[in-house]
Amino acid sequence: MKTIQVGPNSVHFTRFIKEVVARNITCAIVSDDHLSEVSSLGALHLGTFKSFNLLTLFREYRKLKGFLKKEQPQIVHVHQINRLAFFATRAARKLKIPVISTAWGSDVLLMPQKNKLNAALVRYVIKHSTYVTADAQSMIDAMQKLIPSDTKYKHIQYGIEVVKPAEKENIIFSNRFLTPLYRIAQIIEYFIPFSAKHPEWKLVIASTGSDEALLKSMVDVNSISDKVEFVGWLTKEENEFWYAKSKVYISIPSSDGTSVSVLEAMSAGCIPILSDLQVSKEWIIHLKNGILEQESINPFLELDKIDSNTLQQINFKLIEDKASKAKCMTKFIALYH
Repeated sequence: MKTIQVGPNSVHFTRFIKEVVARNITCAIVSDDHLSEVSSLGALHLGTFKSFNLLTLFREYRKLKGFLKKEQPQIVHVHQINRLAFFATRAARKLKIPVISTAWGSDVLLMPQKNKLNAALVRYVIKHSTYVTADAQSMIDAMQKLIPSDTKYKHIQYGIEVVKPAEKENIIFSNRFLTPLYRIAQIIEYFIPFSAKHPEWKLVIASTGSDEALLKSMVDVNSISDKVEFVGWLTKEENEFWYAKSKVYISIPSSDGTSVSVLEAMSAGCIPILSDLQVSKEWIIHLKNGILEQESINPFLELDKIDSNTLQQINFKLIEDKASKAKCMTKFIALYH
């Protein structure tokens, strides 16, 4: 079987391609950026549809359609429902190639609400996909409101490799992007009074983003630079190092799908602190196997209400049953067939 995988320059996308190829399915790749990590695994077409110039869009669309026609895949699999996904879906439809789409979160939860054009693009991709997968029921519910269907939607995780815990230290770890969506400033706000009461704890902030300078300034102004470490963009192995030894993992975005990082942290035995979103409640029972952010309550000050041993037992089994890489990839391959 031959597929064309369409998606952004993302670690989740490249990992998925590697997993598909490892299962003897041929891949060609369409992206808006060079993907050096998987460039040897299949033909790569670079296409950008960010322009509002109609001639440019038409030219890029013809190139994309030509690539699909040349490669002749049995399936086009779109990862993240955006403008690239729209044009790939349109080209596949014209060539009578079935499409599977995988929603990522804000693409179906937030983008359709921004303007009518975004809503129309998302509806088109969903409507003309044979199946649409999502890793959270809240995303499926949102898509059902756009395009109702009894058979189209499939609840499937990308899946993770379980991270082996190490001896836990008094570390709170965060590795979401340093952008407003992920509310890293609020994490620092929570940590300031917590650190005053518990000076033995450290906050480790990974990743990069537009808020990086602002966040570092916050830390300096509040005189906690000796308690907060910015470690930058991390490799898979470096992330696993911090998951393994951190007692707490925090991720409190204003909107989200099921985060791979959250699942990896849970598998490593971290106490997860998550936004009070519907997707979080698919994984966490408040104060049983994690903490849900509550209004006017500092979640770090609720850590002493958690039994770590019980939490780890619950979360190990939860990840094994619902989010292991092997089980999730089996579901995707079955969907292809």
